[in-house]
Amino acid sequence: MGLGYSVAGFGVIYDACLFYPAPPRDLMIRLAQTRRFRARWTHVLAAAIRGGAQTIVTTSRKDFPRESLADFDMTPRHPDNFILDLADLDLAIVTTAAKCQRAALKNPPFSAEIFVDTLRRQGLPGVAGFLQSQIGLI
Repeated sequence: MGLGYSVAGFGVIYDACLFYPAPPRDLMIRLAQTRRFRARWTHVLAAAIRGGAQTIVTTSRKDFPRESLADFDMTPRHPDNFILDLADLDLAIVTTAAKCQRAALKNPPFSAEIFVDTLRRQGLPGVAGFLQSQIGLI
């Protein structure tokens, strides 16, 4: 199962493996909830083909080899790279989603530094580095 959405005409499907552990999942969901995304749950590859997605965001690259997706003009993308691509397109989308996610963490609350370190430890080192450089915004 996955989560699909479009970004200004750019279709993307989230693979269900993204949804554990919780911090990366929460950031991906918050990004999908920004003004640019429409989200839905569905079968990943079938939805990607039917919806004309260009990207499947997944941590399980073995389930979506590039050569298998090439026939459908799709590429697999790790969430770390995908979020960094979003930051290149619109820095505020990513920093605002991260700020909202961190603000929702109340028991216990996370400092910006702890939040960034948590994302780093849970498989988003590039995003963590980016957010560290934007620490005042999150």
